[in-house]
Amino acid sequence: MIGADRTAWGMIEKQSVTKLTTILLGAILGPNMDEKRSSTDQIPEMLLKGTPRPNVIYPVGDVRDLAKFHILAMKSDKADGQRFIAEPEEMTMTEVARLLKETYPDKKVSTMVIPILSFPLRLNYRFR
Repeated sequence: MIGADRTAWGMIEKQSVTKLTTILLGAILGPNMDEKRSSTDQIPEMLLKGTPRPNVIYPVGDVRDLAKFHILAMKSDKADGQRFIAEPEEMTMTEVARLLKETYPDKKVSTMVIPILSFPLRLNYRFR
């Protein structure tokens, strides 16, 4: 459980009026309703700035699909008290970069990959 999820369930356990259903998704991509930024916004922003990217895989979903999941949960009594994990798809940072490059051909999108596993392995090797 992530912190906000744990806090919400802790609050619900202390009362009996409000019901709760949580829907958790990895990286939530898509249009924002306002100017507020989320932590997930940093992924495309980093790539559009040309920052080298780690070679990792993210569970991703579209914010519009997540909104549909919430509506379905509100309409179903069976969803009360449930915790759902929604993972429509996984994308590597390379795939995210490729998608951004297609969507914004005039922007410089980083193609450099940071080999995140090689540094700890080399560091460990030196101290043996």
